[in-house]
Amino acid sequence: MLFSNEELRPKFKELLKFPGLLDGLQLGNLHKHLGLHCDEQIGYYLDHICRTWNTFTHGDKNIASATDIDTVRALEFLAPSASAHDRQQIMALMKNSTLWKRVTDPTARYHIQFQVLSTQVVISSLTTMHENMKYLLLG
Repeated sequence: MLFSNEELRPKFKELLKFPGLLDGLQLGNLHKHLGLHCDEQIGYYLDHICRTWNTFTHGDKNIASATDIDTVRALEFLAPSASAHDRQQIMALMKNSTLWKRVTDPTARYHIQFQVLSTQVVISSLTTMHENMKYLLLG
């Protein structure tokens, strides 16, 4: 079903550069989401996820490929612009190298942290997409 969807297939493919995001892909629920016939809205959300993580990684392929499951799980659902607790948590996770473990350059880590802390929305992932889709399913 997903592979035959010409609109969404390239959007999911674009997320492959962030390996940690794939952990949140719930293939068993995709048929429900696609059955809602709101591919355009799903596409917008997938674009939003990609833009968010591209911003964090500055479009750098090496940093994007270092986006692991632990990084995504630690950041998804956080709202650093709205919550001092979330900001403190992000700074602590960056300091102890829980986030982007394979990125060791201090300057790159500083820039990543700056971008994450500057995020004005809840940090999105495929898990957040599936959670938000529950509201559409109710309607």
